[in-house]
Amino acid sequence: MSDASDSSDADDGGVFFEAPDRAYTVRDVLLAADLRGELGGLRESVRQGIACVRYAEEEGFEVSDEDLQQAADSLRYELDLETEEATEAWFERNGVSAEDFTDHLMRRLLRDRLQDRLAHVAAQVHVLAREAEPLLRVEALLGGDLARLALALARRAAVRAGYAARGDRPNASLLDARRDVFLGERGLGTEAKWGEWMAEHGVHPELFEHLLDLETLYRTRISGLLTADRLRRETQVRVADCVRMCLEGAAFPSASAAREAIVCVREDGDPLEDVARRCGARMHRSRAFLPDHNRVPRAQLLSARVGDLLGPFADSETEHWVYRVCEKENASPEEPEVLERMKAGLVDGLVAGDLDEHIRWVMPRPGG
Repeated sequence: MSDASDSSDADDGGVFFEAPDRAYTVRDVLLAADLRGELGGLRESVRQGIACVRYAEEEGFEVSDEDLQQAADSLRYELDLETEEATEAWFERNGVSAEDFTDHLMRRLLRDRLQDRLAHVAAQVHVLAREAEPLLRVEALLGGDLARLALALARRAAVRAGYAARGDRPNASLLDARRDVFLGERGLGTEAKWGEWMAEHGVHPELFEHLLDLETLYRTRISGLLTADRLRRETQVRVADCVRMCLEGAAFPSASAAREAIVCVREDGDPLEDVARRCGARMHRSRAFLPDHNRVPRAQLLSARVGDLLGPFADSETEHWVYRVCEKENASPEEPEVLERMKAGLVDGLVAGDLDEHIRWVMPRPGG
């Protein structure tokens, strides 16, 4: 199996998945996303984080050890890392150091803390665009973007492999037309522009052509699928994907402690946060669409009302979670985030067979 990139797998962040004809590394995932124009938000987030850290140092702001530990616990929860051993193994497997982890938390904490002053911070602290580049992999990995971007590239690789297996690759004129449209959309409509992009990213022409081929074939495969009528029908079928919920959770050391906490909240009127603090239980607050709260049974989430307590749910022998529903609302089907979920659902239905048949995941499959 040939390499998918220009340098060693180790230098490229490791192989994320394999298709029949090549392996795809973390670097490939980020390059493909960049070619599609999907890294702008991530770059800006990193630059804001760097600026906030420098601004805090200049202004004498400090992050307490308690706040840093709480942020670390919250991120471990998001990554489903229940123990120190699991965390260390995850670090080693993904090439993340303790320093990378702490630096990411500092950028995240200070960016959140200075959210209402980001424009002022940007005016006071200049961060060069190239300063963000070395941090993109860790930021994408710890921020959850890398899994989403890897799945996007895997779909494209699966479509290409499917065409090859069936022997029904579309004709060259159709693919050339779609390629030209894509390059025009990305402002890469001339060879000079391609050259600039490849030089800026250190990409060999062979890899650039391969990424273009993946995108062109993928767009051809899904053409005609994402119509307004189909998206409207999808929102009617996938009602839960339009429900946004905020859950406040506390992890208690035993099931009995969790049940006692529920009694304190329901009968004594104590806030869950206060009960958790008295017990030394760590807290986590998450806001997501209903299907993404995967630690709570879907049926309970569907029937829950604001203020309800859910649980306890055992994550391990020493963590039994109790959740309080803080918010529950129906998002508009016209919201960009909802539309993206509907589009992803339609595309997944179309390419699921190719994805299962032709892609072998080396790193854990996103959502799997």
